[in-house]
Amino acid sequence: PRVPAVRALSSSSETPAPSSLDAPPPNAFAISRNKYRKHVSSLRSRYAADYAREVAAAKAQDEASAADAARSRAERRHLRNLRSLEGARRDLQQKADRAVEFQQELAAEAVRRAQREARATRARELCLMELEAAAVHWYTDADAAHRDLEAAGMADDGLWDR
Repeated sequence: PRVPAVRALSSSSETPAPSSLDAPPPNAFAISRNKYRKHVSSLRSRYAADYAREVAAAKAQDEASAADAARSRAERRHLRNLRSLEGARRDLQQKADRAVEFQQELAAEAVRRAQREARATRARELCLMELEAAAVHWYTDADAAHRDLEAAGMADDGLWDR
């Protein structure tokens, strides 16, 4: 509400003349409306700036948490790759160890096979020596064997016939 301006009263009995302070300016409503609009506009721009700041902060926080999650995933993947690499190295070492053991086993088996062959060769030699020693008592042909068997009375058995 507007407070009316105080008028100066003259000593005469006439009514005081209206002053220019009493009358509202002709565009007072427009001025008031413009002030209101400017105030609302400044509030809206301040709210929009606050909202934009909050959105930017939330986005930055989301990006930071996404970056942390990505870093965490990368670290886990790195550790998993290190374990895998260590396992591959261990497997290669075991494979190399098995190859060395297999070569040693092959060498040992070759020695055993050579010893077996040497024993078999020696057994064949001994057998041949015994046969050569007994060969002087053998018959040289089938006719001589038949004659001796007939003389002994064993020719009828048919053991020596073909």
